[in-house]
Amino acid sequence: MRTGERVEMLRTRDEHDHRFEKIPDEGLMSKHEIREKIKIDLQSIRIRKTGKTILRNVRFDFCQGDRLAVLGPSGAGKTTLMSAILGYLDPRAYMIKGKILFGDVNLLDLSPLDWARIRGNDIRVLFQDPASVVHPHLKISDQFKAAYKAVCQDPDEKHFDRCIDAMREKLFIPENTISGKKYPFQISGGQLQRVAIGLSLLHPARFYFADEPFNSLDAWIAYEFVVLIQKLLKKEHLKSLFLITHDLCAARAARCETVLYVDGSETCRLVPLERFGTVQGFESGRNWVRTIKSIDNHRTDSTSDALPAPTNEKMLNVLRLNYRYTKRGIFLRKGRTIVDKVSFHVADGEFVGMVGNSGAGKSTIGKCVANQMRDWSGQIEWLGNPVHAKHAPDTRIQMLPQQAGQSFDPRQKISDHILQCAAGRRFCTQKTRVALKDFTRRMGLPEDLLHRLPNELSGGQKQLFAIIRSVISSTRCLIADEPFVHLDPILQLKIIDLLNSMKHARPSLCALLISHNLGLLVPLCDRIIVIHQGRIVESAPTHQVLTQPIHEETRKLVHAYRAMRRHLSSH
Repeated sequence: MRTGERVEMLRTRDEHDHRFEKIPDEGLMSKHEIREKIKIDLQSIRIRKTGKTILRNVRFDFCQGDRLAVLGPSGAGKTTLMSAILGYLDPRAYMIKGKILFGDVNLLDLSPLDWARIRGNDIRVLFQDPASVVHPHLKISDQFKAAYKAVCQDPDEKHFDRCIDAMREKLFIPENTISGKKYPFQISGGQLQRVAIGLSLLHPARFYFADEPFNSLDAWIAYEFVVLIQKLLKKEHLKSLFLITHDLCAARAARCETVLYVDGSETCRLVPLERFGTVQGFESGRNWVRTIKSIDNHRTDSTSDALPAPTNEKMLNVLRLNYRYTKRGIFLRKGRTIVDKVSFHVADGEFVGMVGNSGAGKSTIGKCVANQMRDWSGQIEWLGNPVHAKHAPDTRIQMLPQQAGQSFDPRQKISDHILQCAAGRRFCTQKTRVALKDFTRRMGLPEDLLHRLPNELSGGQKQLFAIIRSVISSTRCLIADEPFVHLDPILQLKIIDLLNSMKHARPSLCALLISHNLGLLVPLCDRIIVIHQGRIVESAPTHQVLTQPIHEETRKLVHAYRAMRRHLSSH
């Protein structure tokens, strides 16, 4: 199970440390010699946590020049494997056996000081959760300066400004996000994801590790990010790519050559990406590709029927909704307008999708409609009755937050947390227990996950339980912000089938689904609303948005979505 033979000795700042050997000048080395000296070599790695084996007998080379895509079900151990390679696993909780060689050095034996010499110089990392990358109490501009100075021995202020401006333009980060002295909590989830990407790409690296980089990016930004990665690899700003993703199309668009499939049964398998769904005896790959095509068939069926939106009574009616951030200081002052005169409705049994670029105001609209934000103006009606900003939210309207994994009590077991939430909605505890076990089996999750703490679950598993928590009681309206993040295609299809069954049940469920993934909204939504700069620029049936987009922003999103999905046709 090896991806190549490219290797090189470890370079560090400390040339006097006898355990590290200086890298020879690549200009004096042949291509074969470079391949022989630069690699991260995993030898019989076994990872255990609290007596349970997570991965067993993992063997592969990650060499300079490789583009490796890591795929697998949610909770299979992909992020754990990356964290083990990079020395981020807590030795008090995890037990790692085997060797991870970087040159002649075993990375498992390094001290924190040794790791500080490697990270940032030879290895750059983009973590799954962008909130874990940035410091909540430091301005974004200061964090860029700190990241730049950490890897540059003689930082030049003018060169720093040029690097920041170039990276900001490549990732379409608004200028006032950095120059405006903003804090992380003052920007949207998509903009925060781009800031995290910018911090990770600020300096050249031999090995670039990216864990689910497309989670909070709209289709257009995701497409531009893939193009940027290709350019950086071509210019050798990055010399290799270790991409953890659930999106096979994104892996193909990034021109990954090999797939490391972590199947959740303690083993890994290395296969060429071009043959991922056709290798004899590799049933997991076949199922993965088959599921993606099944979701794509859902899209085709939804758009070909061209069904009109339901004509039932209006469950949720929003009229001229406005929201402006408040500038805090000695006096409270109204800041920039985030939501500007937004009006729409959601009928009984109707699913409405909401898309738009990052920072357009989609999440703010969802929070206002769910009455989780104050100081909004306009009119919101639920079942014909006005909703007041000062009143408690109606328990029949449930909100799935964008960072769903952070909405769990870290000291409560999953089952206890969900039972407590259902009890707060005055739902029968015994019925909740039965429904919780039924949903867990339906999603294909082991029941022992219910008795674990949130930090013992993967991002995809927490996302699933957050969705179950939102629909398990007498929910009539679901407002879901990025419901499909961290989920592999098999779980995405199960969630689509679950929501579709609840949509056609009695009493039926209506929903406002906010997502950057336009393709996953098509098999669910009757209408699509496009938001740009806090306003609705287009609202039409789903098939019309995909086939006859009117506004420039809509055309941009549809074009990027089709460009990414084009890579599916070759399978």
